[in-house]
Amino acid sequence: AANTAGSVLGSAAAGLWALPALGLGGLAQAVAALAGLGAFAALPGRRARAGLLIGLLGGALLPGWDPMLYAVGSTLRLREFADTSPRAIEAFAHEGWALRFHEDGRGASVAVGESLRSGNRWLSLNGKVDASTGADMPTQVLSGRLPVALARARVASPEVGVVGLASGVTAAEALQAGAARVTVLEIEPAVVRAAPLFADVNHGLLDDARAQVIVGDARAWLRRPGPPLDVWISEPSNPWIMGVNNLFTREYWELARARLRPDGVMCQWVQLYSLPPSAFRGLVRTFLDVFPEAWLFETIPGADALLIAAPGPLPPDLPLQPRLDPAGLRRLAGLSRRNTDADPWVEFEAPRWLHRPTAAQNAALIERAAEAR
Repeated sequence: AANTAGSVLGSAAAGLWALPALGLGGLAQAVAALAGLGAFAALPGRRARAGLLIGLLGGALLPGWDPMLYAVGSTLRLREFADTSPRAIEAFAHEGWALRFHEDGRGASVAVGESLRSGNRWLSLNGKVDASTGADMPTQVLSGRLPVALARARVASPEVGVVGLASGVTAAEALQAGAARVTVLEIEPAVVRAAPLFADVNHGLLDDARAQVIVGDARAWLRRPGPPLDVWISEPSNPWIMGVNNLFTREYWELARARLRPDGVMCQWVQLYSLPPSAFRGLVRTFLDVFPEAWLFETIPGADALLIAAPGPLPPDLPLQPRLDPAGLRRLAGLSRRNTDADPWVEFEAPRWLHRPTAAQNAALIERAAEAR
């Protein structure tokens, strides 16, 4: 009972108070100090005093916490290193970029970095880059523009909901494409505080009266009563990241469908990289269970795709044409395993493939499904 109570209180205190107050580095050092004091307290007399003295000296010699080493996500990029020595990794973490923002929030450590050579800015959560002003821009822009363009075939000024603020580009592009208003659901407050650093590409979203940013859980928000939406854009982080998979399940998409108007548009981002082909096909099949009339758009070939459900036929003047129509998506999905709240298997299977080059395999699946028409 004492162990259970300690586990509950410890996790609550660490996550809700100590992590935001002390930061990730400070919390790690505080926990290490408590563990050391406990060990010394168990030693008798002189040994305890000597051990405590050694521990204090060791603590004084510890290097300072380096947020750049963590923000750059070196552990996620190990396959790129020819030399995996500590010195090489540290050099990589400090070479050619500057840290513009860093905050350890309750749900994630948020960082914004900027390349000193190209000026590319990127936003990372726990070291995983989720937005940038460089290579990610096609997906960020099209995630906002494509679904709004489809909705405007039936509604002049659609009401839009967006899951995940990130750089704010997707929500801003939805407004640029003709949305009347955009409601953004972002679970981590530190991401909102980092968004002004992307004001030049998100058109000053946080100062736009047509945009509302709500800090909270998207699924909880969907369950609350509210006016129906014309478009729901879901662009969370990767499904293998802890706490994100429930934004890739059948139950989540059912919640989104219930909030949409009967002729509403659903847009779901899906990665092709670091995702096993079985999981990619499973996510597609699960999405089709809820939205049978859907198309696949490949915003960055071999990297990012959008599953967009909308009443057909599609208008001819879209900024990007789909790679797969509903029939092609059904061929791609086959009889793959569904991802649900009760069976969230993608969350546990995908990390096994984190360092495998799956993008080419998933791109080949799309190509075969397209050729089979």
